[in-house]
Amino acid sequence: FGGSVRFPIRPRWSLDLELARFHATNHDSTKAPNDINFTASATPMVVSLYYTALGREKYKVNVFAGAGPMLSTRALIDFSLFNPRLGIADEVVGTFFHAGAEGEYMLSPRFSLSGRVLGRSASGKVWKDNKLNLYGDPKYALKDRKVDFSGFGAFVALRAYIGY
Repeated sequence: FGGSVRFPIRPRWSLDLELARFHATNHDSTKAPNDINFTASATPMVVSLYYTALGREKYKVNVFAGAGPMLSTRALIDFSLFNPRLGIADEVVGTFFHAGAEGEYMLSPRFSLSGRVLGRSASGKVWKDNKLNLYGDPKYALKDRKVDFSGFGAFVALRAYIGY
């Protein structure tokens, strides 16, 4: 989930400010009947430079690259074997970099259908000095784990132009 505001700075060049929300969950029920739940989340705030590589009246193609802090990069382990529940969490500021291409088809002068494909590096190291071992096994130590949302993405969205 996210949104952005784009500012034209020169012909064919724009600056984009984007705020997104990443969230992932998983669980381990190998120690039945109790579950261990894992949650990772982050809020990247990215500044990107966009270049219009192909601009026509009804469509355009942009390429972009950007970077910024990944705020509230958080990892949480929730143990359901205790009552009340026990959770272990850590939060840091991670890093975010992305680059890709965007196509846009104008549905009207103020609305368009856009699609983006991108590659991103988005991670933050949590539990830097933690000595806790899950399941009592050193190979499951929490020390120096990463919250990592790196990979590839594809998006389709409606865009509204306000103030142009």
